[in-house]
Formats: sequence, structure tokens, C-alpha cells
Amino acid sequence: MTFRLINLIFYIFVFVFVSPTESQTNKSESLNPHKFCFLLPNISRRIINLYFDKKQNLIQSEFANYKITNLKGGVFVTLSKSGKTRACWGFIQPQNKNLIQDTIQATLGAVTKEYRYEPIKKSEIADLKVQVTIINSIRPIQSLTGQNALKSGLFLRAGNKSAVVLPGEALDAKYQLIMCQQKAGLKSGEKYQLYTLKAQIFKEKAIDSTI
Repeated sequence: MTFRLINLIFYIFVFVFVSPTESQTNKSESLNPHKFCFLLPNISRRIINLYFDKKQNLIQSEFANYKITNLKGGVFVTLSKSGKTRACWGFIQPQNKNLIQDTIQATLGAVTKEYRYEPIKKSEIADLKVQVTIINSIRPIQSLTGQNALKSGLFLRAGNKSAVVLPGEALDAKYQLIMCQQKAGLKSGEKYQLYTLKAQIFKEKAIDSTI
């Protein structure tokens, strides 16, 4: 089964079984936001496909009826290929009215604004893996004591400089700090404030190609 057909099957599934009906859109409980988070990577994939198919004008309208206003948080979209990061973009605090809008913004940022890597090409999007990280809380810390780099992210701020390392991007807290310092471009001896980030990671669910 081709990748395009697999995506079409997912598209039908989302809009038939997950999208709220006309009678549901007036109910705040029409979607369970916690369950819906598991679909965010697949939604990000759909946004990527629309972008590269030059149908950016359809992105907002496709997801306009989703109601997940009960859950907010910072959002990062990470695109990887062969186990290596190809792009990552996002923000530690909500930028829009709900997670859908923040996922749209973060996804488009990963595709169009990521300057650390070569621009993503349409020919490689089938090989990309999509991950959406939702930042639930931000708490200042005075040291790395108790910081688990595999479960918590790290945010560093030094004046107008800042950097984020998401959970799992570093194997331990010390390397997490080194990565933050390098990303922020800190000079030796420059003072900074650290914050631990509690986050949830959602990875794209594979669709059974035997369907």
C-alpha cells in the first residue's frame, strides 16, 4: 500500500471517527483533550503534507471544528529521519487559543524556520518520524539535583538568550545543561537561570499497511 493511500486512510479515520459532528461542536466535552493528544503527531503529519502539496490555505479550515480548549501547554514538533533530528520547532508556553493552533504553528515552524539543518524536501517527508512534545509545567531550579534528562526537559535563560533541551535529547542532566549552554551561545562565566520542564511526548502511530 502506498504512503499516500495510507495517509488517505488516516485522513478518513480522523474526520469520520474523531471530528465532532455538527451537533457536537456546541458541547465543550465533544472531544476528550487528553485522548486527543495522541493524534497530534498524525495531525502534524497532515499539516506537513498540505504544506508540501501547496495547500497551506486548507490547514486552518481542516481543523477549525476541533474543540480542545480544556488543555493548553507549550508545544514542540520534532521531525527525525533515520534516528537523527531533521527539524525541531516550538515554544515552552502556549501561543494560541488551543493545542491545534499551537501544533499548526510549531509544525510549520519546523518545516520553514529551522535554520540548524538543511531545509526539508518533499521527497523525504515519507521517511520522517513526527513527535509532538507538550510542555505541562515550567519550574525554576537552582541546581541539577534531581533533574532526570530522560523525563524532564531543561530551559536556560540568560538575558535575551535562551535554549531548550527536550526530554530524551540528552542522556543525563549535565549533558543537558551543556547542550543548553551551546544552543544559547553562552560565554564562559555568563550567568543564567535554569528551569525544569515537565512534558508529555506523543509519537506518530503507525497505520497498519495490511488494511
